[in-house]
Amino acid sequence: MKTIKSVLISAAMSLLFVNTALANNYIPVIKVVDHKLHLSLDHGSAKAAVKIQDLTGATVLEENVVASEQFESVFSLEQLPQGAYILTVISEHQEMVQPISITNEGVRMDENQRAAYFPASVSKKKGKLNLSLLNPTRSDVQLIVMDMRGNIQFQETIEGEAIIEKGYKLKQVPNGFYTIIVDNGKRVYTKQMTL
Repeated sequence: MKTIKSVLISAAMSLLFVNTALANNYIPVIKVVDHKLHLSLDHGSAKAAVKIQDLTGATVLEENVVASEQFESVFSLEQLPQGAYILTVISEHQEMVQPISITNEGVRMDENQRAAYFPASVSKKKGKLNLSLLNPTRSDVQLIVMDMRGNIQFQETIEGEAIIEKGYKLKQVPNGFYTIIVDNGKRVYTKQMTL
């Protein structure tokens, strides 16, 4: 009975964490008025990068912003030629990707095409490698620990979890400098650190 209660409490806390993260959602608020893109970042996102790329991957607009509690800005896109573009806003808490198109009437976007990605957090504490990742799509996540020569020293696939909070002792991995790779199938996050 105690085990069932513990599992239920753990599940409730996990859902609370996801709902809090998504409710506060750290998602940039984007509005389009004519040829202007209105962007607002809330909930203390201290830093963000705004980038617009054409479909060849060439960056046509890029700006780094520093905000306190709230940031609002207007980007004029009148100088850009008509066509399809990708707007990316990367804040401390997530990366948002939104396809947009520029026509002679103005800027258009379909919020249903918007995708959000949450960066992996990798740290070392008390001899353990800790991985935290919000994974609302429940995609499989690959964790790879690679040495400086490109040899894989540790690898694990985490299947279908919405919230990943794991610690690894990695006793079989010799002390040294490593690249930690976290791949959720859509984005690859890397961090270099000493283990």
